[in-house]
Amino acid sequence: PQQRDPLCDGSLPARDRSPATEAHQGHHAPSYGQASVTAHALVPGSTGNIAVGDINTTVVLAVFVKNSAFTGGQNQRGYRAVARRDQDYVSAQLRTMLEQELPQAFPLASGEQVFPTHCAFKIAPNHQVGTEASALTVTATETCTGIAYNSEQLSQRATALFTQQTAPGAQYQLLGEVQVQIVSAMPLTVSCRGLWVFTLSQDFEQFLAEQVAGHTPTQARKYLLQTGWLTRATVPEPLPPDPAHIHFQVLIGI
Repeated sequence: PQQRDPLCDGSLPARDRSPATEAHQGHHAPSYGQASVTAHALVPGSTGNIAVGDINTTVVLAVFVKNSAFTGGQNQRGYRAVARRDQDYVSAQLRTMLEQELPQAFPLASGEQVFPTHCAFKIAPNHQVGTEASALTVTATETCTGIAYNSEQLSQRATALFTQQTAPGAQYQLLGEVQVQIVSAMPLTVSCRGLWVFTLSQDFEQFLAEQVAGHTPTQARKYLLQTGWLTRATVPEPLPPDPAHIHFQVLIGI
């Protein structure tokens, strides 16, 4: 038989038939990064508003710095701004106006008045405190609940109670009307104010006349004031020695 060279006939030894492998070390091209940081100008005012690229330089090897536009720098100027006292002043004026008009907002029967309770006052200014503005507009609202009462009946009952509890004696009379004011609604608390004045009875006037008969104006005035019942005494001329000819004119005032 014809012999064949195993290395020349296209066949390979069994040990060489596994595929060949080759290891390669990886290689990456250099890459560049970019980052943004905040900055502010050291020069105040509009001069600090530098344009794009005014800063364009290398800081260290392969580190480049370039700026975007700086904005917001403003030169010093004078302007008007809203102060806390401005807002407080306008709010106080509005609150007074609302409190005066508030009773008309309740439906009341004839002879009734209303005592507002649980009120909530709110304001809405068009400019906040500290902001620039040439004028300030404030919108205010006040919401209340209220208790209705008959003013005449309340005054009568309060006056009767005041008279009963404070009358100092039979020789006193109530001057004018008792001032009645509701202090609180729950519980109902009412404040009453009135003035009691001492009146001279006929017997007391006769007694005083006997004491000052024949006195000079100075002597008579001194005695009358020392009684403690009078706050002011006017004696125009020397008094006659007969007490029957001495008459008193009592003026009551506050």
